[in-house]
Amino acid sequence: MIMCESETESSDMGRFFLADHDADTVCKTIYVLLQRMYRDGNHQAHEDAFLQLANKLMSVTRTYGTFFLALDDRIQERDYAGALLVGQALLQHEAMLHDIAAGKPIRRSATLN
Repeated sequence: MIMCESETESSDMGRFFLADHDADTVCKTIYVLLQRMYRDGNHQAHEDAFLQLANKLMSVTRTYGTFFLALDDRIQERDYAGALLVGQALLQHEAMLHDIAAGKPIRRSATLN
């Protein structure tokens, strides 16, 4: 199960917004696509790009698998607000992996349960 700190709050995109020009990693680009799905109320226009990026990331590390399963569930249910919450957890996981790779102590709580 994926948990995000703000999952107990009301679901809205305004909680965390990422501008297109700030999407400098695959995870951030995926989050921007999730925002577009939320905004449009539809995922079909963004599905190909989302799947390509998900496959690209999974070819590098399998630690994202649980996130993509949760994202797929929420997207297929058209729960785009829920997908944004999972996307936020995805970004937290990415930041944690970057910290580990840089030899920094882990300062973030685990997002995988």
